[in-house]
Amino acid sequence: MTLHASTFSDVAGFAADPITHDELLGRTPARLVLVDAMELAWQRARIRGSHYHFLPADPVLVGLNTLQHWLWQRLQAPAVSSVAA
Repeated sequence: MTLHASTFSDVAGFAADPITHDELLGRTPARLVLVDAMELAWQRARIRGSHYHFLPADPVLVGLNTLQHWLWQRLQAPAVSSVAA
């Protein structure tokens, strides 16, 4: 589940280890994703197989309170319907 979407430069700030990148990569879209522990290996293989970065988040910056806040925001967001009226 996507908790936060922004530029790579913004999202890379949540990584546990520093990530060096150039200006072009820094402007590309990126996401902070919550992954179920039971699906971690599968998600890691799928994402890296697509040549994306899959990095652990800093547990201080993205602690339990932050995760709960973002998760509740995500769950309370109005659903977007693709059904035409």
